Amino acid sequence: MIRASKYFIILLLFLAGCQEERAFPETAEDTLRQYQSYIDNNDFVSARLLSTPKEQARLVELEKIINEEVVVSQSESSLLHTIFHSIKCEKKEMYTECICELEDEYERYKQLFRLVQKDKYWLVDAPDEEIIINDEVLLNVIDSLKFPIDSLEF
Repeated sequence: MIRASKYFIILLLFLAGCQEERAFPETAEDTLRQYQSYIDNNDFVSARLLSTPKEQARLVELEKIINEEVVVSQSESSLLHTIFHSIKCEKKEMYTECICELEDEYERYKQLFRLVQKDKYWLVDAPDEEIIINDEVLLNVIDSLKFPIDSLEF
């Protein structure tokens, strides 16, 4: 019995040592790409790891809105695919601003991101202006992601 528990303890220590640490992006640009990928996939928990506390609070609210809309519209998917056409970052005194040209399923547009550096990592900060998300527009976006089941070929 002692021998079995000894091996069990060794196995636990081995597994704990093998746990992969989350690799954080090294540049502001890479942070933006990873952050947007998390948002596109509704992985708000991971997106919050790349965010300042102010942005984390905004993401909690955004997640609530998306979850409510998915339930109301009975949509199974509210996922996006955002393409970065360009990222131009400029270091300011206390933060870095990045102007990005993005494209998703609906349009091509420019977006301003603000990032702050904490230790050697970059974190996405919430925008200064309050972003108002119109429920009707969000519902239309979610609805447009759905496709009729009878359009599938088997």
